[in-house]
Amino acid sequence: MNNLNSGYHGMSRSVRSHEAIQGFEMPLSMIDRQAVDNYIKKSHGLFTDVEIDMLREAPVSVWKYVAKMTTPTSWHHTGSKFAETNHYSLDTVADEIIDKGLAMIRRWMEADKELKARKKQHEMDGMKFGIVTTNIWGGTKRYPRVIGTETSAGVIVGTWLYTRPYFKENGSRSKIDVSGRNVKKVETFDSYTDLTKAHPDYKGTRKTFNDILKGVKK
Repeated sequence: MNNLNSGYHGMSRSVRSHEAIQGFEMPLSMIDRQAVDNYIKKSHGLFTDVEIDMLREAPVSVWKYVAKMTTPTSWHHTGSKFAETNHYSLDTVADEIIDKGLAMIRRWMEADKELKARKKQHEMDGMKFGIVTTNIWGGTKRYPRVIGTETSAGVIVGTWLYTRPYFKENGSRSKIDVSGRNVKKVETFDSYTDLTKAHPDYKGTRKTFNDILKGVKK
């Protein structure tokens, strides 16, 4: 792969990266509808009408998916930290789309999506999930009293509920002893799905739970 970079074009990328992009060789992040449409327009004479229709029909997600399947044609420095960023040729991507066909590529994409979902569900199902209600104390040192409750959600390991500030009203702690005297109520669930069935307000928080799991496993 070509890695002969010299000089910078502005602050975002090297001169060679800029030149490569002008020739439709670009990072994944720059493969968008405008880039694809410009490529098809300028490369129209290289393909048949049927092939042009197929390339136009292919959504950007297909172009990016196929690009990731191919070998990067070069890398160039980008960003203020001079990161080595892979660039992908739209010529190569277009040839692969035409060769494999949209139907087959979409089947591959769906299979990959299902595999990732199963892996995530397997990881989540291997842990206990919990929602803990704790007392909030007020009053005076001599006459303390419960002035309210606070609910936290997270992953239970042993006697600890690991949580994140996102799941707590005051964000003051990252873990709670579920066996502590201050705990008023503990609900446990075998999976994220079970938790969200019982508490629909936690739907859409799978990423946060995954982040908690990653932290617990470190």
